Amino acid sequence: MNPDLRKFIAAPRGPLPSALPLVQWVGRPYKKSECYKFFRDAYQEVAGLKLPESYYEAMAFFTEVPDPRLPRPERFVPEPWDLVAMATFDPLPDLVLHPGIVIDADRWIHTWSDVGPIISRFDDERFASRIRWYARPIPPSPR
Repeated sequence: MNPDLRKFIAAPRGPLPSALPLVQWVGRPYKKSECYKFFRDAYQEVAGLKLPESYYEAMAFFTEVPDPRLPRPERFVPEPWDLVAMATFDPLPDLVLHPGIVIDADRWIHTWSDVGPIISRFDDERFASRIRWYARPIPPSPR
C-alpha cells in the first residue's frame, strides 16, 4: 500500500466540514487545466485533507459511490465533498480527467475555462451527460 495512503487512512479525523465555504472560491485564479490543483487545494485548505500531487495517485484515496458492485439506487444523491468525475470533451470524450467537488445535493464546483472555479448544477446540460461517477474519501481506520 502507498505509504501516503496508509497515513491518510490512519490519520484521526472527524467528519468533513461543510462544503459551503467552497462557494467563496468562485473566480479564484485557476485555469481550466488546473482543475486537479483546485481540487487538491480546496481539500487541503477547507477540509484539512492533504492529497497527492497527482490526480491519478489521489484516486487511491477515494472509493466510488455508490459501490458499483451493488444494484444502483433509483436516484443517487451525492454528498458534500464527493468527487465528481467528469469526462473531457475532446479529443477523447470518455477520458475522465476533470474533477469537481460536490457542494450540496444540487451543485458542484469545478474549474471551467479561464474564469477560475464555477458552480454548476448537476442538471446543467453542458455537464450532466459527461459525469461518469462519484467517489468519496476513504474514511479513517477505526481506532
